[in-house]
Amino acid sequence: MSLTGYKVTRFPEGVTNLAVGSIFNDLPFPSELGYHVFFDDFDSYTVGDRWTVIETDAGAGQALTPGDGGIIALANSATDNHIDQIQTVANFDVVLGKKLFIQARFALDDVVESDFAIGIQNVMADGTTLATATDGVFFLKPDAAATLNFHFRQSNADAAHAATVAGVATLVNNTYVVVAAYYDGGDRCYYAINGVIGGYLTIATTHIPNLTCGVVASLKNGEGVAKTALIDYIYVAAER
Repeated sequence: MSLTGYKVTRFPEGVTNLAVGSIFNDLPFPSELGYHVFFDDFDSYTVGDRWTVIETDAGAGQALTPGDGGIIALANSATDNHIDQIQTVANFDVVLGKKLFIQARFALDDVVESDFAIGIQNVMADGTTLATATDGVFFLKPDAAATLNFHFRQSNADAAHAATVAGVATLVNNTYVVVAAYYDGGDRCYYAINGVIGGYLTIATTHIPNLTCGVVASLKNGEGVAKTALIDYIYVAAER
């Protein structure tokens, strides 16, 4: 049987990414031990398994919803400033000299009258600081604007401790967007929207988060009408 147009390279003895002399140098497949990887595609969701829920109104909900690829819906109540947030335990450090990769896909039903943050942030007891998280690498859509901003932050939002670029994307209601970031471990953190690199932040040592961060997705209501965020996946990988 011939499958024209399909070509693969076969390595019947295996392939490795480890250096000669490593104790695992004969491992016949690439090692994953060089990176700490978190990936949730939301084909399943169990409260308390990977995620902690932070909400400021009992009307909130987090549930799988029909859609290709596995989707979770964050839905808040018809209360202004209500927050519906999922976050992991603090499990990622941003370290000088170590690479960091972040990617997520999401859609908002109201891109103006809602706040939304996704990426890694310092773990919070409540979600009220999503717009001013003291540490993290994250994308933020502030209230009363359809534009998305990108933040790389330590301690607070002043210029000495935060690198920020505004307006990296203009969102559209009920339309998915893919956001991505790559920190090179040195002085640059690149960002991309829908696979297109938009630029980079120049990172100083005073910008690098000094708190261990958790993976976060947070929706905050901007008016007294219920809002919903659909999240397809979240991926974070950090060099050990």
